[in-house]
Amino acid sequence: MQPANGEQCDDGNTADMDGCSRNCKNEAVQGKTERKCIGALNKAGAGVFRALGKESLICIVSFAKGKSTDAQACVTADAKGRMAKAKAVTEKLSNAFCSTAPSFGYTNAAAINSAAGQNGLGLFADIFGADLNTAMMTAAANPVAAACQIVVAKRWEILATLQFKEFLACKKSGLKAGTVVSAATLENCFDAIDTDGKGKIAKSLRKLGSILAKKCGALDLSTAFPAGCAGRLPLENCIGERVRCRVCLSINAVDGLSKDCDIFDDGLSNASCGP
Repeated sequence: MQPANGEQCDDGNTADMDGCSRNCKNEAVQGKTERKCIGALNKAGAGVFRALGKESLICIVSFAKGKSTDAQACVTADAKGRMAKAKAVTEKLSNAFCSTAPSFGYTNAAAINSAAGQNGLGLFADIFGADLNTAMMTAAANPVAAACQIVVAKRWEILATLQFKEFLACKKSGLKAGTVVSAATLENCFDAIDTDGKGKIAKSLRKLGSILAKKCGALDLSTAFPAGCAGRLPLENCIGERVRCRVCLSINAVDGLSKDCDIFDDGLSNASCGP
């Protein structure tokens, strides 16, 4: 594809070079219809992520109370159809707003639903391990540990929601102002998560640390959270990194971006973030 100035655009170009964006598409202000599509589908992807988180929380609470004996199967069963409803919303919004596909910031409903669901579940696996039944405690066996696991999981879901909101707010204002005109400029909205406008993300992370100290202080945290954060202290920082990883991977999939999530999660190129 060639930019307006007639120079050749290729995948080696960086943002704004020769009038081309990094994904070899012309930079272009999106119209009202395209903006609606981009915004609606990003919200839908975040909604699928949250639905999976809510379903997982319900399942681990049921397991902790002894009402369920298979937390892992519960998560994927979607017994009350929460995931199905969230995914149906994605399809509905795509059909309603995306008949004219934007030139960036959009993939498709199936890809969005798949990636958001996988990363919502992946966040629990990052911290508890691949099998929730192995890691989760029951109130009968260890009431303090069970309560700790549940309240911490609730807090990291809040943290993820706040990160999505910061990205979405940046995206919406940038599209409207005409400053977000390509995948490369949209990718800059990851900076909004770092700058954390009103400090809500930082406050939520501090709250998580406070909960860990008050509710989980007497526990062996490596046993309560045995996967990727085992032995990592302060634990809230590690959990925050895992949240950043999964939010980043989800946004990449929803918007067709190529943000380096491995660096975004903890500032290091260390293979800490992958599908």
